[in-house]
Amino acid sequence: MLLKLKNAAQEKSTIPYNTIYIDSSNLRSFDELELDIQRRISPRDYYKKTHHNFSFYDIIFRFASVQKKKIMLLIDEADSIVSKSSVSDSNKFFNAIRSLSNESKIKFVIAGFRNIFNLISDPTHPLYNLCEGVKLGMLDKQEVRHLITVPLHNLNIKLIEEEIIIKQINNFSGGHPSLVQFIGKKMFESRKRNIIDIGIVENALNSNEILDFVRDSFIVNTTPIEKFLCILVRKEEAFTIEDVFDKLLYEGLSINSDYQKIYQFLSNLTLYNIIERNKDKYRFVYPQLQKKILEDFSSQEFIKYLKEDIADEDTETIKLISGIEKSIIRDRDKDIAIEANLDIIMRAVHNIRNPAEIIHTMIEVLKRDYKIDNGVANIINKIERQIIRIEELVYDFNRYIKPFEKRIKKIDIVDIIKDITNRFIQSNENIDIKSEFEIIGHKIEADEDGIKWAIEEIVKNAIKNKAHRIKIKLNSNFNRVKIHFEDDGVGIDEKYSQRIFDPFFTTDPTSTGLGLAVIRKIIEEHKGIIEFKKSISLNSCFIIDIPIEQ
Repeated sequence: MLLKLKNAAQEKSTIPYNTIYIDSSNLRSFDELELDIQRRISPRDYYKKTHHNFSFYDIIFRFASVQKKKIMLLIDEADSIVSKSSVSDSNKFFNAIRSLSNESKIKFVIAGFRNIFNLISDPTHPLYNLCEGVKLGMLDKQEVRHLITVPLHNLNIKLIEEEIIIKQINNFSGGHPSLVQFIGKKMFESRKRNIIDIGIVENALNSNEILDFVRDSFIVNTTPIEKFLCILVRKEEAFTIEDVFDKLLYEGLSINSDYQKIYQFLSNLTLYNIIERNKDKYRFVYPQLQKKILEDFSSQEFIKYLKEDIADEDTETIKLISGIEKSIIRDRDKDIAIEANLDIIMRAVHNIRNPAEIIHTMIEVLKRDYKIDNGVANIINKIERQIIRIEELVYDFNRYIKPFEKRIKKIDIVDIIKDITNRFIQSNENIDIKSEFEIIGHKIEADEDGIKWAIEEIVKNAIKNKAHRIKIKLNSNFNRVKIHFEDDGVGIDEKYSQRIFDPFFTTDPTSTGLGLAVIRKIIEEHKGIIEFKKSISLNSCFIIDIPIEQ
């Protein structure tokens, strides 16, 4: 983080600086901070107490005046000392900083969070119009690697399968600097001799200490209403400000009076690295915050605690929070109802499947062990076909409603496509399947069974729709792979193209109408998309687009 702070400050100037770093997290007052700065810049004078008759401004001014290079004083964890100090002490220190900055003798970089942001936004404070706010943002994968590996390598600690470890930490933390540092600390404490392997990393990531750290960071760094907003959109992978208002308008809240206020709260959450913004979409930075912790925060006990914390807010804010609370409770009750209904449905599916299997077995016994005339045989065959249809429907429906459990591993997508196409060619003499691979030996992270099933179903559908020629093309674009399936079958009427992935939609009386819906579910679970369009050279074209890494 020190490197990131220095780089952010240096980018604002073409002049090279000598950097002096001060960690103020353990200091109790600005007086202690001034003494610590004096000790760092001039230890001889500090210990001889020759500084005693000079002000903080004079000492820094004298020191900066005799330096060949300009000085950058980097004060880290400044929020901590601001919260412990009086307004008069704070103003005295920052007035000195303002005067020194105006003299162009020294550059100050003040790293903090909400307290510092509030000070530079306050027109009455010395920092107002003096400091430029710079959001450091999340670490990229290379920066995560640097933050984890450099300290461990310096301590002669070996990482087994380093690439996998860094990727796991990066995915878990979302690149949040303080969380990456905390994970590194947990790994170091759990090391076996001088070795850290994947098992140690996974234990660290799943530890209660990590979850407590994420939860506590969220609680400390957000206001009650910001917590309410996060809980409101806890189920959304990405959301817009309009999505927030769709929930609030349902409770009768006015956009005109609250739009700017909500926008400001979302901006605050973005500044504090709780959420991040890409164009008009927001998403949570901490993956684990959204997945595990916000679910706990939606409990009635936590909402009651938040409401007690906003008793002194203005009437409009209390009204707004009331609306958010109603939406959260409505969403929670809806989730409970869906879960209960899902359990009932799965039991019903199970109760249908068992009798169907028994009837099917009895029909097979009848056909095998008894002499049946043609008229009865025809009736039995019709019954058997309907039982098979029920079994297929139950199987597809169970696959559609049951949560999809991914078992992610590296798979060779080319080998999978080759294996599937060879099997279909061997069992269908009248089918011609051509494959074109722009990438060879390229492994992706996916659930092998799920991806295999999806590809098989698309090919099976093409054959079922009387295709004689199928063309499969695989290519890569940046960090994603695309699989194109084109066929010369009867095709799909364009008026149905927007509905073919809907559950139970089908134009084939022999189909369950769930195959494409299950395929879409599998692909979306892999953070991918599947689309249908008319083929230029043949009739139909399905395109699967999934990321290389999950």
